[in-house]
Amino acid sequence: MSNAILSQEEIDALLDSMGKGEVDLDTDAPPAAETQSYDITSPNPNQKEEFDALKEVNEKFIRRLKNTFEGLLQTSLKIELASNSIIPFADIMQAHPYPSGFGTFSMEPLNGKGLVIFEPRLFFMLIECMAGGIGQPPKKVHDFTAVETGIMRRLFTSILADLEKAWQVIQATHMNLAKVESNPEFLHIADKADRILVKQYKFHINTTSAAMHLCFPYHMLGAIRNELSAHHLQPNNMKQMHTEQLKQQLHLTAVTVTAELGKSPQTVRHILHLKKDDVITLDQGPQDLVKVSVGSVPKFQAIAGVAKGNRAVHISEVIQ
Repeated sequence: MSNAILSQEEIDALLDSMGKGEVDLDTDAPPAAETQSYDITSPNPNQKEEFDALKEVNEKFIRRLKNTFEGLLQTSLKIELASNSIIPFADIMQAHPYPSGFGTFSMEPLNGKGLVIFEPRLFFMLIECMAGGIGQPPKKVHDFTAVETGIMRRLFTSILADLEKAWQVIQATHMNLAKVESNPEFLHIADKADRILVKQYKFHINTTSAAMHLCFPYHMLGAIRNELSAHHLQPNNMKQMHTEQLKQQLHLTAVTVTAELGKSPQTVRHILHLKKDDVITLDQGPQDLVKVSVGSVPKFQAIAGVAKGNRAVHISEVIQ
């Protein structure tokens, strides 16, 4: 303990140094805050709420995609959105080495090209199911043959058809497959540093699973950024809700339907002199078609007859 106590000479020297300002008394000062660089010329990639409207697109896309692939594979499967991220284009390319299934596509009227990616595991699972198997991927991945590339092109085309229909909730687009490739070195839809919106879809087939990715360059969606936001989505949902309510009300609206057996032009004098057992001759016979009107608008041609003891007409054609 005696070694821990300062002598009187040491105490005097310390006090003298403190008086001269040679000792820093601010020992509890917080460390300097770390700084982080920020590029003010680039869009904010973390504002995922800008793409809230794509949630509805995803729901419709997954439902359509599931029906399409169950029809192709003749087996049940599960598809789910596994992740949603915005990363540099270089990162997505590094994550999918050669050989992988790449399909670039256009989205008219938007500028630029999107990208759909099959992991090799997923593609060979699909091939195996289409051949009657249970979807087991191969132990060793090989480059795609010409036949396999043709099958991949057909699969990409079907996927884009489903995606195009799902996108109708935001904007009408025409999606066209531009190129099928297995080597990422030959893909140039964006610069390495450009931000890419990446959606990963997991396919679960029997006991195995693998992923497909949809990639949209950030600048490609920039032209419709307002339409993709939650602020735009709410009015659209309200409009759609009112439209559905109007359709339901129209379906329950009562209308008058009349079947015209024939006509007979008469004068007022003739009508005033009609008496019992008089016969009025119509301009149509029992074999002629009967005109059926909804309200006052002719809509159908029909054949007059009897059904279950009731007078009836059988619709034979629709009047255009």
